[in-house]
This record gives sequence, C-alpha cells and structure tokens, in this order.
Amino acid sequence: MPRPARLKRGQRRRFEDRILDENGKNGSNLTLGKTHKIEVGKVDVYVTVNCFEDGNPGEVFVKCTDGTQGWCNVLSETLSVALQSGAPLNTLLQHWKHHRFPPNSFRYRSIPDAVAHCLEENYLGKEATPESSDNGMAS
Repeated sequence: MPRPARLKRGQRRRFEDRILDENGKNGSNLTLGKTHKIEVGKVDVYVTVNCFEDGNPGEVFVKCTDGTQGWCNVLSETLSVALQSGAPLNTLLQHWKHHRFPPNSFRYRSIPDAVAHCLEENYLGKEATPESSDNGMAS
C-alpha cells in the first residue's frame, strides 16, 4: 500500500483521505450527515452521523457538554471503524444498550445507551429491532 503524502507541521489529514480501499486509493463514498441532540440528565449529547451513499451510517461523532468527551471520542471512532469494516449496525448497538452509569436519566441509562437508541430510532427499520418483533406469537 503506498504511503500517504507527508503533512506539514500543524496540518491535519482530512478523514476522507484516511479511508482507503483495497487498492490503496481513496475509498470514501460518505455523504453529509445529520446531527441529533439528546439530553442525558443534565448533559447535552450531540450525535452526528455521516452516511454512505446507500443511506447506511458510516461515521459517528459524539460530542458531550461535560467531562466525558475523551471516552466518547474513543467509542465513536471505534463504532465508525467497525461500520466502515462492514459490521452490522444492529449488532454493534446491542452492545451499547442497557449499560447503566452516570450520567444517566429516566429515559437513558448512560450516554452509550442514549446514542444506541438514537441510532436505532433513526437508522434501523422498525422490523430490525428485537423489541418490535412478535417472535411468531399471535396476539
């Protein structure tokens, strides 16, 4: 794989330039995304999702108004890499849901739980969520 061009001091590489396909060429086909605001207790959480051309999420950025920004960056970067590697969104979100730790609220158990619910509500169809399936049972 060819090495990317060196950057000058203080210059940052754009994210689009870091996504390479199997031939070492820029494989980015992400489009502009949408930002969702979530309130978790007294913390405002902003979730920005950039989607591929087919509408599936490919990048997730999480910004918080409290001191948890460091681990939010790590989790959102890991989620983005997993999505770009082909991991199914619903599988990833199942691992983020239902973890309880501060900050939390009546509706959300933690920031990862809130982000998972936001992504699930906005990017997965109702039929893809386990809560909406009737498991073959008649009512």
